[in-house]
Amino acid sequence: METNSLDSVDIAILMPLQRNGELTNKEIAVKIYKSVATIHERVRRLKEQGYIVKTVTILDLRKINKSSIAYSHVLLNDHAADTLDTFEQEVVKFHKSWNVTK
Repeated sequence: METNSLDSVDIAILMPLQRNGELTNKEIAVKIYKSVATIHERVRRLKEQGYIVKTVTILDLRKINKSSIAYSHVLLNDHAADTLDTFEQEVVKFHKSWNVTK
C-alpha cells in the first residue's frame, strides 16, 4: 500500500474509532471482519502517518463541579458608550453566564 493513502479497510477502522476512541482492536476487528493483528498494525500506521492525531476523553463538567472558561479578544470600531452598550447587549444573548467587562 502506498504511504499516506487510505484504503477501504483504513476508512472502516477510522469510522468507528472517530465515534468511540476507546474501542479495542478486537472490537474493531469484529465489526469489520478483519484479524486483530491487522487492526493493530493499521492503527499503528494510521497514528504514525498522522491520521490519528490523539485520543481524548470528554468529561461531564457538571459532574466534576467545573465550568468551562473561554477567552475571546474583540476589536471594536470605536469605544463610544453606545457602541459598548450595544456590544454588551448582543454578547449576553450567546450564553446566560457571560461576564462582560468594559
